[in-house]
Amino acid sequence: AARSLTLARNSANRMTASFLASEGIELARQARDEAYLTNYPNDSATAWSTFLPNQLVVYQCSGNGCYFSNTDKGALATACGSADCKNEGRLYIDSSKGTYTTDPASGAATPFYRYLKIDKQATYIVATCTVTWQFQGQTYTETQQSIITYWL
Repeated sequence: AARSLTLARNSANRMTASFLASEGIELARQARDEAYLTNYPNDSATAWSTFLPNQLVVYQCSGNGCYFSNTDKGALATACGSADCKNEGRLYIDSSKGTYTTDPASGAATPFYRYLKIDKQATYIVATCTVTWQFQGQTYTETQQSIITYWL
C-alpha cells in the first residue's frame, strides 16, 4: 500500500510539473501577443523586430534564462544568476488565489523550481521551460519546448 501511495504522489508531482512547464511556454506566447496587439496590430514585421530586443520577458530570459511569477498585472521575470538557474525560481503556492508564485511571502513552499530560457533567432524564438523537483531524495525534471514565430 505504501508503494502505491508513493507512486501516486510522484505521478501527481509529474502532472503538476507538466502544467507548470506549459504555463512557462504560454508566458512567452503571451509576451509576443501583447506586443503585437498593443503596439502593432497591423504590422507584424515591425512588431517582431521591436519585440525581440525590447520585450522584458524575452530580454530577461535570454542568456542563462529567467524565473518568473504571474502577477495581477502580467508576468514578472527575473534573470537567473547562474548558468543552469538551479536553486533559483522556487515556487510557492498562494492558497488564497490557488496560484504559484516566486514570492516567499505569498504562501507555502512547494518542491518545484521553474525557469524559462529564450533563444532568439531571426524569425522565431525557441522557448524552453524546465521544472525540477525533489521527491524521496531523487531529482526529477519536466522540460517543454516550443518554437514561437511572429504573426504573419
